[in-house]
Amino acid sequence: MSFENKNASYYIIAQFDSEGFLISRATSFNLDNENILTASHFIKESPRCDFRIFLTPDDYGKSNGKVVELKINRPELDIAIFTCPWNCLSLTPSLGGYAVPVGAEVYVNGYAAEKGNIPSLFFSDIVTDLRAIDTSIYCYEITQCKKKHHYKLFWCLWRSTFI
Repeated sequence: MSFENKNASYYIIAQFDSEGFLISRATSFNLDNENILTASHFIKESPRCDFRIFLTPDDYGKSNGKVVELKINRPELDIAIFTCPWNCLSLTPSLGGYAVPVGAEVYVNGYAAEKGNIPSLFFSDIVTDLRAIDTSIYCYEITQCKKKHHYKLFWCLWRSTFI
């Protein structure tokens, strides 16, 4: 199942299983018709496994850990994601995503962003059904597999098109 807006400089691809849970999702942005920033999250054996950010399809996975700044910020975008420097430890609800090292002290609106200690506005589990998201801004913590890169990732979604 795919969702595409041909009038915008981005596209969203999502795949759901027979029970309606998200299997894979990819979002690409055309930046000034030159660079394409793509973020994709593939759910495999574990819903907390395997996250990649890459600048081109041929550079898959090579930009993990690097600073990738989103050059555009348009409210009509479904989701925007980018990494921040390792000292980026303060998060606020916004259209974007952040990657920080595991074990780093991270705060969301003044609260420590640890599972079980997150304000009611936020959730600490990965979103498995994006169609359940309403039009408010929510942030979700995504932790990668321990066998892979040790990052915590926070997704802030502006709205869901999967309704």
